[in-house]
Amino acid sequence: MTPLMIGLIVAASVIAVLFIVLAAVVPSMSHDLSMQIKDRSIKGNTTINDLSLKFTVMCDYADGEVWRAEIHKNGALYGYFSLADETPFEKNEQRLVVVAYFLAETGINQTEVDGGRLVFQNGHDYVLRVFYRPIDSEVLNTYTELGFTYIPA
Repeated sequence: MTPLMIGLIVAASVIAVLFIVLAAVVPSMSHDLSMQIKDRSIKGNTTINDLSLKFTVMCDYADGEVWRAEIHKNGALYGYFSLADETPFEKNEQRLVVVAYFLAETGINQTEVDGGRLVFQNGHDYVLRVFYRPIDSEVLNTYTELGFTYIPA
C-alpha cells in the first residue's frame, strides 16, 4: 500500500465516524416550542350571534400551553379571551380550540359589541393572534397569528 492509499482510507474512516455521530445526535437535539394556527381552520358560529370562533392550533417540537387569544382589526386590538385553563399541548399535538366569545376592548363601535362581547361582522377582515409558552414558563410575548375574513359557518 502506498501512503496515498493509506491516507484515503483514514480520511474515509474519519468521515464515516463523523456521519455516524451526527446521525445519533441530530434527532435528539432539543427544539424550542413552536405553535401555529392551521391555515383555513378559523370558522365562525352563527348559532351564538356571531360571537363564537373555532380554530385549529398545532404544537411542534416541545410541550406547551396556549394562554391567550386576541382578535385584531385594522391593526388595533378588538377583543381577547384567556385560555389559561386549557389543557397543555403535547409535542406534535393538533387540537381544535373553541372560544365562545371574545371580551371587547373599549372604544370599539357599539354595533360590534353585545354585552361586552365582540360581535364579528360578516365579510370583515380580522387577525387571530394566539399567545403560547412552554409549560410553567413566565414568557408571555410569544405568539402566532393568522389573518382571516369572517364568514359565518
